[in-house]
Amino acid sequence: MVRLSRRHVVIPLLCALAWVLLSPLPAAAQGDLTGLCALFLQQQQTELEDFELAVEADETRLQVAEELFGLLDDLWRNDIAERLFYLGVKHRRDAADVNLQRSRRLLERQQAAVEQYRLACSVPTAQEGTSGDRPSIDEANRRYLEADCELRALDVTAFEVDLEYYQEVLEGARDLRQHDVASRQQVLFAEQDLQLTTQQLEQAMQRWARCRQS
Repeated sequence: MVRLSRRHVVIPLLCALAWVLLSPLPAAAQGDLTGLCALFLQQQQTELEDFELAVEADETRLQVAEELFGLLDDLWRNDIAERLFYLGVKHRRDAADVNLQRSRRLLERQQAAVEQYRLACSVPTAQEGTSGDRPSIDEANRRYLEADCELRALDVTAFEVDLEYYQEVLEGARDLRQHDVASRQQVLFAEQDLQLTTQQLEQAMQRWARCRQS
């Protein structure tokens, strides 16, 4: 799973926008720039609302996943539920927990992005210019990058959760294959899932390491 960091999109746009804002332009061009700023802000605000909804949806998914796991956990303790089915429900609960954390970091990152656009597109008043009380784009950018780096860490956690689950699935599939319950195809699919997840985890760890060094 390849994820393109939004920092590679938002930050260059902000730099270009700031350069245009600071450059002397004719009055007509300044009016066009005002419209462009409004468009950027509207787009970012819409994305912010989408991230807010995503957090609410992931909170609901986690709540349901925890309730299902609680019910199945009781059955598992009594040796009623099959192991692979139990592991699947447990994985769903664990993955939902990580997804909720990611959604919250995405929301925080988008909030910082919106703040950067607002600051880049606004004109400081005389009082703000002399008092130094005007919020800093650098501060908003710092919060954006922190949230982005936390996302890289959560990507690692998510793949670790998947890896643990696929290892269990492969072991179970091989065991069932020995007893002629699972097919060779099921074992191959389990091996594929494990291999792909291992590769994704390695890539996620490299991205997290680069983020911590920057």
